[in-house]
Amino acid sequence: MEFHIEAWSSYGVAVCSSSAALTGLLFVAVSVNSAWFSLSKAHRDRAGQALLLLVLPLVTAILLLIPGQTTTSLGIEIVAFGALVGRLFLMLDSEALTGEPEAFVIVDRLSPRLLIAAALIAGGASLIAKRYGGLYWLAGAHVASLLFGLLNAWVFVLLAGAQRPK
Repeated sequence: MEFHIEAWSSYGVAVCSSSAALTGLLFVAVSVNSAWFSLSKAHRDRAGQALLLLVLPLVTAILLLIPGQTTTSLGIEIVAFGALVGRLFLMLDSEALTGEPEAFVIVDRLSPRLLIAAALIAGGASLIAKRYGGLYWLAGAHVASLLFGLLNAWVFVLLAGAQRPK
């Protein structure tokens, strides 16, 4: 089951739809609070990380839904995307969080961004090797990514509303 792409098509549609909706809501939240996000590079970087956490399941679900591809080709696509995501997370993690509310810092520190990218790479490699869990790695990365993306977005919305410039 973990290597039969066709068996995961309903899962891919559900993840793709929910991730796209959540990504759209994050865009709305950021645009409504754009003045707050423009105050700090750290705010913009963290919003970028939240966006990436919500887009990650969207892109990988789209890759999963490409008809007629082999597990090896899907594995290569997921490894490449996982490497790109890991690099983007590192780029967006450059700004220190100083003078920020404690909730903002705690959510940032607890977010397993690089572990999620590593799970994508491991899942892709598993698909290529046709052993060690296959698409279940992808499901784990999706769950973690959506949960932490939602948590980040929730904290942003709360903080932006509380600290909105007057």
